[in-house]
Amino acid sequence: MGKGANSQLLSNSATAQGEAGTNFGNAASLYGTLAPQLTNQSINPQGNSPTTLAAETTAAMQSAGGSAAGAAGQGKLYEQRTKNAGAAGNAIAAGSQNAGQQLGKQAVGIQVQNANLKNQQQQHAQSELGNLYGTTLGSGNTELGLSNQALGTENQYQDPWMKLLMQGVQSGGQVGAAALTPAAGG
Repeated sequence: MGKGANSQLLSNSATAQGEAGTNFGNAASLYGTLAPQLTNQSINPQGNSPTTLAAETTAAMQSAGGSAAGAAGQGKLYEQRTKNAGAAGNAIAAGSQNAGQQLGKQAVGIQVQNANLKNQQQQHAQSELGNLYGTTLGSGNTELGLSNQALGTENQYQDPWMKLLMQGVQSGGQVGAAALTPAAGG
């Protein structure tokens, strides 16, 4: 202990050390739960579920199929109205081709959107891992810093009675040393 221990400073240090231990324990518990999940998400982001991807693809196919069917229906109706059996063939073919192109674009768009989502999940997981690491160490280290501050203040503290005693010992040592020193010219 320091010179003339100040119980409040020592108590502050003990409290800070206890809080640091609690913070480190809590952080380790959370770290043990969150770190594996975030690490897995960082390495293997999931993106959309297979069910969601299937639903998006089905919706795109239904839309394209509806467009193609609508073009064919309109073409048949046009042929019946005009009494010209071959009049709508080119329009039906063009409508079906357009529907196929739209389906291709939508399918690629679904895959690009899923890849972007995976990239966002990966970046988020890596960021959260960094934050988790910083929080884990920062809180405990702050408490340990407070403990060190209290102990440093305690070490600088000097009891006034101890200071007087030390001055007396030092003065007595000087008197004793003077008495033992032979007088000059004697």
